[in-house]
Amino acid sequence: DMDDIFSAFGDIFGDFFGGRTRGGFGRKKGTDLRYTVTISFEEAARGCEKTINFIRKRSGRDDHARLSINIPPGVRDGQRLKLKGEGDSAPPGGENGDLYVIVNLQKHLVFQREEQNVLLDLPITFVDAITGCEIEIPTLTGKASLKIHPGTHSGQIFRLKGKGFPQIGGHKTGDMLVRVVVDIPKKLDGVQLEMVRQMSEVAKESPLVKEFNQKVDGLLKARK
Repeated sequence: DMDDIFSAFGDIFGDFFGGRTRGGFGRKKGTDLRYTVTISFEEAARGCEKTINFIRKRSGRDDHARLSINIPPGVRDGQRLKLKGEGDSAPPGGENGDLYVIVNLQKHLVFQREEQNVLLDLPITFVDAITGCEIEIPTLTGKASLKIHPGTHSGQIFRLKGKGFPQIGGHKTGDMLVRVVVDIPKKLDGVQLEMVRQMSEVAKESPLVKEFNQKVDGLLKARK
């Protein structure tokens, strides 16, 4: 930001010559201000308009300002939006300072963000993981239907193209990554446990378990 560079030089030369200035070589500028605005994941995805209230100095007096700001779709947590001339007023012959609005992205109940992608951990029952099912899940802008195939394992990721955050000033949109978490019940009665035990022979054919056991058998045989 060239304004920041010139401001830095202005501070150095102002201190050197005994008359601190801001905004460049001898160019006086009012004080820049900061304001933090909190928005939701959904607002960050589609963009939004926020009204902010703050106090600034104008002509040596407190000025109660009220501004409407447009936050672009795809804005990131901690991103800084510059509103030129909306800071404190300048000394005579100078220019007003700027207002920097810092975006604070509110923590979401189920979503996480990674660059332009949105992440969702989806718990399913072990029965649904075995037999397959269709689940309705939330997205940033609505909802979607996700088909869980029979034999889905915990940790498997489904990608929903274009369901993530848009790129600011660009045409690309991130994806939604849904990670399956197979949930195992902790409390089963005797009858239920017996039903599960009857499936033990079937469970031995689980592909990941079978593959791991084969690798371990080969490893142990090689050590003999």
